[in-house]
Amino acid sequence: NVGFIVLIFLLAFGRLNLFLRSGITIAGLIFYLILTGASASVFRATVMAVVLIVAYLSNRSKHLINSIAIAALVILIIDPNELYDAGFQLSFSAVISMALLYPPIEQMITELSIKNKIIRYFILMIGLSLSAQIGTLPFTFYYFSKFSTVSLLANLIVIPAIGVVTGI
Repeated sequence: NVGFIVLIFLLAFGRLNLFLRSGITIAGLIFYLILTGASASVFRATVMAVVLIVAYLSNRSKHLINSIAIAALVILIIDPNELYDAGFQLSFSAVISMALLYPPIEQMITELSIKNKIIRYFILMIGLSLSAQIGTLPFTFYYFSKFSTVSLLANLIVIPAIGVVTGI
């Protein structure tokens, strides 16, 4: 959802200069963080987005793993007990596995040379969902003793719908 918020702000304020647009986007992210109650996943995503925006503005490395590490560091400095929270563990494991596992999956799908853009999109979304599922699997088994077989297909509907709902 935070990614959608960034996209909405960047598109809405696209005509402003880069620094002003980025500042408004960061302010909007902080407002969204407060509005949603600052759960671990929203806090993580907000910190990551702010780090990536600041890195872009300062011509620094925009490496996703660095922004994940900074987000974890900030959260754990504020509250070290978050490390033991299921939401923290699931959120970070999902994002880390997507950052590490999705690029090779995406490359394999690209090598298939699928011409139909809609089919290619759905296969890419399945790959993204699969990479997140692999990362969260140990925590899912530990906390819930279950494996969701429906989630891969449900994410094909839920992820695009969240973008529309967030935009509205």
